[in-house]
Amino acid sequence: MTNIPRDADEENRETVRIRRAPRFSVFMLCGAALGLIASFVLVGLNPIDPNVGYGATFGYFALFVIPLGLVLGALVAIIIDRVSTKRAVRVVAGKLEVHVDDAQNPSNNE
Repeated sequence: MTNIPRDADEENRETVRIRRAPRFSVFMLCGAALGLIASFVLVGLNPIDPNVGYGATFGYFALFVIPLGLVLGALVAIIIDRVSTKRAVRVVAGKLEVHVDDAQNPSNNE
């Protein structure tokens, strides 16, 4: 059932950098969500004009605050990305190429 490998034919070694990188989309989405919450808070703290209404006032604030939160989330992700680039570690990685003989594996012939 298991493949029986031959000896490794060759090994490729190279130096690689390992680092933890942030996912920009997650930071931007969280920034937009925080902008939406900030819009609720800003509209709730200020008196509402009865001629305009709550929905229109909230929409107006959200139109400006959500993109601002999105940009701030992207800036935070960029800063974290720069810090993670400085903390990157260089390691030597090897890749073995192993070939399996089909004649030694009878399960493939069934």
